[in-house]
Amino acid sequence: FSSTGIGTLTIADNKLKNGSEIFIFISGIISCVNADTGAISVTLGGAVITSFPDTDMGAVMVNVPFTLKSVLTVRKIGVSGTAIGEVQYTDTNGTGNKWFSSTTTESTINTTGGLVVDATFQFSSASASDGFTSVIAHAYIAY
Repeated sequence: FSSTGIGTLTIADNKLKNGSEIFIFISGIISCVNADTGAISVTLGGAVITSFPDTDMGAVMVNVPFTLKSVLTVRKIGVSGTAIGEVQYTDTNGTGNKWFSSTTTESTINTTGGLVVDATFQFSSASASDGFTSVIAHAYIAY
């Protein structure tokens, strides 16, 4: 991987193989002042591999610890390669939000070029006080 310094990692050209798995682990703190909703997307080369739709955060949160885990599996390599994945999100607010999404449809990726790996969290109506801050982030490939 190579880091761009803005929260993404890049897999070099032609590094993935059929069956390669990309593991992502992120932990940090989340704050939302309006008991907002949030959505998670995990992308590979700009293609959404797995996501969690806009979901109620349940309560106002200030600096609440969270973890996000994702596994992406490359099914086929090449210009018309494919991948599938899952994402899990947990926080410690009150009873704690626990979300899990497993993709049932393969996404098309081009493994012959560099692929940016990215995980994003989007508030539906964010305010200046909302935040999703990564403290620790790991990503690795199992060939």
